Amino acid sequence: MFHSIWQRLLVLCLLSLLIACRATQLADISDGELRPGADAAEDIFDTSTKNQPPKPVVRIAKEFPEAEEVTVKVEAQDPDSSELTFMYDWDGNGIFDKVTNRSVVKHRWLRDGKWKVHVRVQDTQGGIGDDFVDVVVKDRAPTARFKMKDSIHEGEWTSFDAKASTTPNDPIVNYEWDWNYNGKDFRPQAKGRKVEQRWLQSGSYQVALRVTDTDGSSHIVTKPLTVLDQAPVAKISGPNELQVGQPGSFSGLASRSVADRIVGYYWDTDFNGVFKQRLPSSRTTIKKSWQAPGLYRIGLQVRDSDGSTTLAVHKVRVVAIVPPSKPADAAKSRR
Repeated sequence: MFHSIWQRLLVLCLLSLLIACRATQLADISDGELRPGADAAEDIFDTSTKNQPPKPVVRIAKEFPEAEEVTVKVEAQDPDSSELTFMYDWDGNGIFDKVTNRSVVKHRWLRDGKWKVHVRVQDTQGGIGDDFVDVVVKDRAPTARFKMKDSIHEGEWTSFDAKASTTPNDPIVNYEWDWNYNGKDFRPQAKGRKVEQRWLQSGSYQVALRVTDTDGSSHIVTKPLTVLDQAPVAKISGPNELQVGQPGSFSGLASRSVADRIVGYYWDTDFNGVFKQRLPSSRTTIKKSWQAPGLYRIGLQVRDSDGSTTLAVHKVRVVAIVPPSKPADAAKSRR
């Protein structure tokens, strides 16, 4: 009986000594810092589990155009919590632009450049995890479009409208036109969304439109244009009635050419289709008389610097000369 009591006391002393030694060891080593022995002793008997913060991983394309909708997916592991809050900072400025419970969201970057995307995930116990991803947002140029006629006549004014041009994000600030683009060197010859232009020489042309947005990005589109030759307009001015033998003056000065210069006036006074009287370009006026009554025609052909010709016809009625009345006849008529 006596020995049994002492044996129990000895066992209790040994257990107390072991506990004290273990507490001292835990107090000496804990994350590189000394902790009070009493706290270490409490840790031995603390069976609770510490919260583990979430560990997010951001899945996103590393490069994409501006204004394009991009999917951002966050994979977050948190064994301690099933309810997580997702915070998104799209440009890395330290301000979260979107706070939600969704791990998959969509976003559009409206400015090109390099951006650092910051995503923070927080659990219900205050645990926080962060992930950062660098993305490159590429600039998107505008698209030039315009309407016009496929063919016009030289000297004819025609309109060009670039209203159909579009831009994905940045506004278009400049519309420039090159009336005969060579495919390499763009020469701005007009500005504005809607303009008018005419060509004074016939031929084929490449009309080009260049649009530029606020970022300085531009786009060029071209369309072929056919300019048709515009013949001159011949016109004869002069008397419509003459007496037999009376000379009349006929002029082609009223003839005109919209685009080209008139270089020749050719007269057919007999109107037989043969221009016998080929006058220099400076001779715009002729004189002509007829020796018998009747209805006559004069033809005028004008030629411009492109070689185009046009014919005009003028009608002249020639009447007989009425002799003056004799005095005797006049007396008889009075009776």
